[in-house]
Amino acid sequence: MQTAGTDRIAVAFTDAGTPETGWADALRWAHRDRLPFLLIVADDGTRVSSKASSRNAPALLWPELTKMAHSIHLPHFPADGEDAVAVFRVVQETSARARSGGGPSVIWAMLSSEQLAPSEQPLKRLEAYMATRGIGLQ
Repeated sequence: MQTAGTDRIAVAFTDAGTPETGWADALRWAHRDRLPFLLIVADDGTRVSSKASSRNAPALLWPELTKMAHSIHLPHFPADGEDAVAVFRVVQETSARARSGGGPSVIWAMLSSEQLAPSEQPLKRLEAYMATRGIGLQ
């Protein structure tokens, strides 16, 4: 994408606690080469221990990610995964950073397992946010 001169970015989604043997190496490589990449991790707090202990591969966990990210100065952002507006804003900012040559970022979306009232549903809140600001959906 960089060679082609496009402003596109690559986005990958995964769950916290998933055994991922190469996640740290991939992020180091993307950071070193300033690749336009976003890693979005969903963490509901329930999958971490069961998946991490079920296999021998190192699990993708917040403490390990934070330690690695601090060592190489990789931007990583915790976000309220139940708040679509918050996630939208973090994705906008990290996407702009990646498109301008700033390299990869990690967004760690914290989720809860409790049910939300209809007015608090993430997509309803995002629709209201966008409508208020005149941002059209296409």
